[in-house]
Amino acid sequence: MQFYRYFVESEENIDDRLSSFGLLYNRISEIPSYTTIIRKMSDRMILPEGKMVRTFTLYKLSSTLVEGFVSETYGIADEVSIVIVPIMQEQATAKMNKYAKFLSGMILADQQKRRTSPYELVQRYTMAHQTLELLTNGQTRLFKIMVNFVVGGKDRKDLNRNVKLLKNTLQARLLYIDSPRFVQGHLLAGNLGKRLVVDTTTAATLFPFVSADIVELPDGVFIGANKLTGAPVIYDVFMHDNYNISTLGTSGSGKSFSTKIIVSRMLQRNPDAALFVFDPENEYMKVGKVLEANVVEFDPHSDMGLDPLKIYSPIDASEIIASITSLPQDYHATLRTIANKADNIEALYNNSPEEMRGYLKDLVGDGTLAHVFRGKPVEFTNRMVFSMKDIESSIEKNLLSLLLFGKVWNMINDESHLPRAVQKVVVVDEAWLYLAIPAAARFLERTARLGRKRNVCFIINTQRAADVLGESDEKPGLGRSIIENSATKILLRQDELSADVVARAFGLSEREREHLVELESGNGFLIAQNVHVPIKFVASEEEEQIFTTKPSDQV
Repeated sequence: MQFYRYFVESEENIDDRLSSFGLLYNRISEIPSYTTIIRKMSDRMILPEGKMVRTFTLYKLSSTLVEGFVSETYGIADEVSIVIVPIMQEQATAKMNKYAKFLSGMILADQQKRRTSPYELVQRYTMAHQTLELLTNGQTRLFKIMVNFVVGGKDRKDLNRNVKLLKNTLQARLLYIDSPRFVQGHLLAGNLGKRLVVDTTTAATLFPFVSADIVELPDGVFIGANKLTGAPVIYDVFMHDNYNISTLGTSGSGKSFSTKIIVSRMLQRNPDAALFVFDPENEYMKVGKVLEANVVEFDPHSDMGLDPLKIYSPIDASEIIASITSLPQDYHATLRTIANKADNIEALYNNSPEEMRGYLKDLVGDGTLAHVFRGKPVEFTNRMVFSMKDIESSIEKNLLSLLLFGKVWNMINDESHLPRAVQKVVVVDEAWLYLAIPAAARFLERTARLGRKRNVCFIINTQRAADVLGESDEKPGLGRSIIENSATKILLRQDELSADVVARAFGLSEREREHLVELESGNGFLIAQNVHVPIKFVASEEEEQIFTTKPSDQV
């Protein structure tokens, strides 16, 4: 397995600071270097065994940098050298004051000549003025930094390929590097390089102890391979801020495939875990049987025994009923009052005034939805897959999903049935089933927020990213908060429209956005906190037969 070595050199003793980060380290007498150079050329050097290297220096930064961006070059560059030198506060303030006045003078000169100052000039002045205020108040510091990269290859072609990959990776973050000729040896030794001045916030993004790999031990499970480094991705959802996983991808992108891998590995790791899968297209029946779950196939003509007044609070039940019957707003208060006194749908209907019964008639007797509420429900166990493909009516499928979810949530809330210590996995395979009913969307958001307290891993999938996330921050979708507040996000292939929406919502680089529309099935990005990992979900041959939803692959 590939791994990285980090070396730190400081004029001051920093042992305590390294220890405070929880870093383990060994003292050495000197940092290893390239001691033998066979041949120096104007634009590259040749090392023993014919290996070629080129050195680069970072000369332009983006105005917005993500934490640990340097880690994106690990595995591409053979070596990354970061030099940080603090500038005395008085000197920093004086220099920034002089710089801000210089920029202000340029803007003033443009104004006197009745010219519009370039946007970049105005932006630089604004940033300089803000930094000067922070320096004056002691809220930031300035640093001189130098970042050099060493790129290698077994031959000229391999070297050029790695150089192109490094440039593309950095340019995707609006970062630019140069490889000056005739000074390659000085760059390699760290004696030369472009020196930039940055503030505390920018310097913090250079924190190097960030790996592009995710190896969360001891309780993580293997779910795939890091496409950048080739290392295994070992993930433990229960060690993150919350236990929610949101997966977004078009039809055929591998949503159910990746979910089955995650779920099966989690249950292999913890055989006592509970599992509940809401499966609108019968994609989880085979894996459910393998995982010893009770697979329930719903018949659109059979009684289901899922009365909302026996599952939800009267307020929630009345909201659900109002939504599915398109009850006018004028009757909502009356419905809530009646729901408070009714034990079931029949009683609610019988106690409603005549003018409301016309809206509620489909819920009772021979109504199109009456069978959903009538009869006795199936026996609920700790592992269940609810298969709903035979339910053709979208309203009925939405309602059934919501009622089943409420029933499961009641079980999870009952610690006498499912103690908190028992891990629970709840899979909602298509979030839009709930978002079609506003009351359902609010309930799903509320339960997802409470999941951690109940030791629940929510896995929420959707192929309608644009509908769920909404057009923009000003026009968010009903499910946006659920997706954004998931500590773990899996982004699979998107269409052009959805790729733009997803890129804006999750702050993807332009390069990542372009990859979204080109991804093969089962490939994507795993986003955990601020780390973006390109991943290929990996299943065994036996699992492939069980997990696949491609008709051509099924036997």
